[in-house]
Amino acid sequence: MANDLNQCNFTGRLGANPDARFTAQGTAVTTFRIACGESFTDAQGQKQERTEWITIVTWKKLAELASQYLAKGSFVRITGKFTTRKWTDRDGNDRYSSEIVAREMQFLSSANSGQQGGQNNGQSSGQYQQQTQSQQGAQAGQGYGQNQGQQQGYGGGGSFDEPTFNPDDEIPF
Repeated sequence: MANDLNQCNFTGRLGANPDARFTAQGTAVTTFRIACGESFTDAQGQKQERTEWITIVTWKKLAELASQYLAKGSFVRITGKFTTRKWTDRDGNDRYSSEIVAREMQFLSSANSGQQGGQNNGQSSGQYQQQTQSQQGAQAGQGYGQNQGQQQGYGGGGSFDEPTFNPDDEIPF
C-alpha cells in the first residue's frame, strides 16, 4: 500500500463564498464547496444531468489565496487527497465527513466572468500549490526532517503536513 496514490482532480464552480477561519494555533483554513456536473443519456434515451457537490478544504497559504480570490461562481480546478474524518455532534453522536484536502488550486475564471469559458478578463489564470515541509526546507537550504513529526496531519494523512484536526477549533461543514 505504500505505493498507492490518493489523488483527486475536480473542476467546478463555487456554490457560495469561501468560509475562511483560523485555528487556535493561528493556521489559516478555508473551506468551500464546488459543483461538478455530468451529462449522460439514460436507458430510455433521455438526456440527464447530475451535479455532485464536493467539499474542499485548503490550509495555510493556499487557504489565504482561496479566501482572497475565490467567490461564489468562481471556476476552479482542485487537486488534492480524499479524506474522511470522524467528529462528534452536540448530541454525542459520531458523525463522518468526506472532503478533499487541496494540494493544488488553479483559478480558471473569476466569479463575475460567469460562463465565459474560463476567460479571466485579460488576466492569466493562477495556479498555486501547497508546499510540504520537505519542499519548504529544501528551498530554504535546510535539510529534510528538521520539522518532521511536529504535526501528524489533517485526517491522519501527513503527506501534506496540514495541522492536526481539533474538533474544538472547527465547526463541522
